[in-house]
Amino acid sequence: MTAAAAVGLSHSPLIGRNDPAPEVLAAVEDAVDTARTFVRAFDPDLVVLYAPDHYNGFFYREMPPFCLGTDANAVGDFGSSAGPLPVDADAARALARGVLDRGVDLTVSARMTVDHGFVQPLEVLFGGIDEIPVVPVFVNGVATPLGPVGRVRALGAALGEAAAALDRRVLFLGSGGLSHDPPVPVLEGAPPRVADALIDGRPPT
Repeated sequence: MTAAAAVGLSHSPLIGRNDPAPEVLAAVEDAVDTARTFVRAFDPDLVVLYAPDHYNGFFYREMPPFCLGTDANAVGDFGSSAGPLPVDADAARALARGVLDRGVDLTVSARMTVDHGFVQPLEVLFGGIDEIPVVPVFVNGVATPLGPVGRVRALGAALGEAAAALDRRVLFLGSGGLSHDPPVPVLEGAPPRVADALIDGRPPT
């Protein structure tokens, strides 16, 4: 039976490190509990997980606007879980083919590296990164130049249409900076050591 639902959940590397006032934390936890209840009731058997990267897996050597992973491994930054994600490779390949067939350019990675942006939503809603099959979809929201919102919308529509053919209960889970815009390094004007790190992933010395 094909069914679809969507949840948006912000992420932050500062959770548990630099928390706001207790009443704010309580309000956030109430909202997250509502999301957990919704997800449990929907009972998905596949999660299509959209998230950005923070120069942990994608660098300026090749910076695609979008990338879908048929395999993925988490780096474990900011105390998040490290290790492989349970990617449903067959579903990932079918979705990638479906998106391309619908005229949206999409990079595919057979060895995607992901960070807390992907991991925290799985930890918060499912209790870990290995609890449910996933298809990770990177959307560049950090490294300029950024693509137009209309292309992101087109990607989502194509993925939704492709997922409808899977005969699965699919949860579309989006994670990003819904309430913050942290400063990140940019390539333009960066000193050589920083530019090298942004291009090749080598930490500045």
